[in-house]
Amino acid sequence: MKNLLIGFMAISTLAFSSSATDQIDKMVEEIKKPRKGVAMSELMTTPDPFVVLKRDDNSTGQIAAPQKKEEKLTLGGIMNEKAFINGKWLKIGEEIYGYKLHFIGTKGVVLVDETRVRKLFLHEKNKGLITIKEGE
Repeated sequence: MKNLLIGFMAISTLAFSSSATDQIDKMVEEIKKPRKGVAMSELMTTPDPFVVLKRDDNSTGQIAAPQKKEEKLTLGGIMNEKAFINGKWLKIGEEIYGYKLHFIGTKGVVLVDETRVRKLFLHEKNKGLITIKEGE
């Protein structure tokens, strides 16, 4: 009886250990699969968590955030991988008012400087204008 009990325990231990090993192997295979990352366009829309601070020259020793004059940027059009911003046609990588053109989409663009990301979008079509639709 004692031998039977020891044999049963040995067999059950082997059975459970092999299934546990199979589960571990499956988990390792899942980890090895390439994972999908974040698209660059989505990454650029996330706000920057860091703030650049400058020490103020006053004697109190307080720290003040740098003030930057905000320029009005207007997106007038997008064509042939170029964006018409404030009267200039720009390609990706070119700069305007300290911002570098980083992304051109079908309805808008993304501009980036050292600390911020700005998105400009095309305006909706004016309903008073005549529009031509294909297939009608």
